[in-house]
Amino acid sequence: MWEILIVTVGVFMALAAQQWAEDRSWQSKARTATEDLKDEVSDHYAWSVEWRMVSPCIVAQIDTLERRVLGSGDRLIPAPLYTEPDLPPYELRQPVKEYHSSVWQAIIGDGVIAHLDPRLRNELSSHYSKAQMLTELTDRNLVDQDRLHMLTLSIPMDPSVRGLLLQTLSELRGRTMFMDTLSGQMVDHIVKEGMVPAPAITRDRVSRYGTYRFCSAHGLPTRSFEDARVPLPN
Repeated sequence: MWEILIVTVGVFMALAAQQWAEDRSWQSKARTATEDLKDEVSDHYAWSVEWRMVSPCIVAQIDTLERRVLGSGDRLIPAPLYTEPDLPPYELRQPVKEYHSSVWQAIIGDGVIAHLDPRLRNELSSHYSKAQMLTELTDRNLVDQDRLHMLTLSIPMDPSVRGLLLQTLSELRGRTMFMDTLSGQMVDHIVKEGMVPAPAITRDRVSRYGTYRFCSAHGLPTRSFEDARVPLPN
């Protein structure tokens, strides 16, 4: 009986030691994964703040184009076409960001996600779900922008063309406002995740983004940096 007891205790001790070592290993991987996420999340934060800052500017551009469509007679009064190095010509400036998620996908694939703090895991899950939505909405904006290239041409303005342009602009305005809200909610997630970059770093990054520079150069309305960093509740 003593021998059986000793063997049993030994087995339990060995299993406990193995479990302890495994738990330590997963905890280490979870800490490393959390640190790796910070760079990816930092990009999302800067892009979300940018959207919050420039969304009034985008709406103002849409309003101007809409007035041009409504004010044109039999032929469209062409809208200005803007150019920048390394960019195709455009008539409406808006951010074009793909909210990458390679680090997050690696954490899921490696099984580390189950070992993150539950509250952090829930925030990150919602965060990356919205990031995917913002990427998809950006793709839809690009489709609309391609359609709006006709605004730079002196085309006949029959009712069907006018209606198509007005519908496209209306959908783009609604999507812009929705992306503005999503961006504020992204800020909220990142605040709760405890991964907010230093304000000076974010301000510097946003000031170098093309849409913000375009809006500033043309005197278009923008939201202040301080207001753009205010989280919107999810």
